[in-house]
Amino acid sequence: MKRFLLIALSIFLIISMSIGSLAEKAPGETIQFSDISNHWAKEFIVTLTQKEIIGGYPDGTFKPNNNIKVSEFTILVLKTAGIPINQSTGAWYQGAIDTAIEYGIIAKGEFNDYERNINRGEMARMIVRGLGEQASTGETNFADNGQIPSDVKEFVKKAVELGIIGGYPDNSFKSAGNATRAEATVVLTKMMDIRKEGGNIVITPNPLPPVVTDGIPEPDIEVVTYWDTDIEENLWETKHFEIYIRNIDDYSADTQFRIVCTNYEELNSFEQPSWAVEGKWYYHDNTVWIDQPKLAEYKAPIYELSRSPYFIARKYINTFKLKDGMTFEFKVYIKKGKVTKEYPVKIDNFKYIERKKGY
Repeated sequence: MKRFLLIALSIFLIISMSIGSLAEKAPGETIQFSDISNHWAKEFIVTLTQKEIIGGYPDGTFKPNNNIKVSEFTILVLKTAGIPINQSTGAWYQGAIDTAIEYGIIAKGEFNDYERNINRGEMARMIVRGLGEQASTGETNFADNGQIPSDVKEFVKKAVELGIIGGYPDNSFKSAGNATRAEATVVLTKMMDIRKEGGNIVITPNPLPPVVTDGIPEPDIEVVTYWDTDIEENLWETKHFEIYIRNIDDYSADTQFRIVCTNYEELNSFEQPSWAVEGKWYYHDNTVWIDQPKLAEYKAPIYELSRSPYFIARKYINTFKLKDGMTFEFKVYIKKGKVTKEYPVKIDNFKYIERKKGY
């Protein structure tokens, strides 16, 4: 275990040194890397190293033509924007990713791998957000405009308008091309200059909506409780709570929903007497899959705990004792194709009522 920890620490230090210098640079101190003397980005590399935003490697090189990873570039953007980075609790870069999501510099689900190389289009998008700017609208003037993905195109256009990034001599942008460490220093230096001109723009927490890659949007789950409403003895229905998916219209018709009470099995089914046939009871399973159109058409809750005269014989109402202070825990399952996701729902400090002002 000790050997593993030493190896992990060594890897972390090497990565850290390549992203940000560990030693403080005195004003005017010359930055020397053995492989940048004739490099076109030398000025930008020196500037960012002097500002302790980026650093070189233990062997005295900068490796300007190496690709840069999503995780590494995320850290550099946060440092350039002056945003304190959260402490990592998992992977070495997780604190930076969590911070970037919190501040809206990246969206949750936008990258499926933070250790892969970042491309030029993604780099432009992150820089624009790091300045608190909005994407432009419309097309770019690059010859390969049609090859720039829609999720980055308008950020590329904005970055060009801000003078942060440009294309190649053949008027192409090459959005999918991997960004290099040298290119990163250029856009970050220009980002730093724009921040300075704007009085050191302050970015505040502003998380973006999660990116949907599997066709299942994040549910907007709302628990509607009725125990704070007026009570009238003669009303015909008592509702205790209902659980809704308020953004049900965001889901496609082939999406299905299911809910399960995880701490009270008795609430997952009930038996109800027939209106027409005396002595006949019907079994109801509350945990069955419900199609999206059914919920969307009637804006119906996915679950309700209620009673009325003709439901008064529901066995879970008669045998399950409701009382103040109870906690109910549910899991909502959402399925589309072969993908199923689950979301927890919790109702604390339940308050029991006999009647509710109903409809």
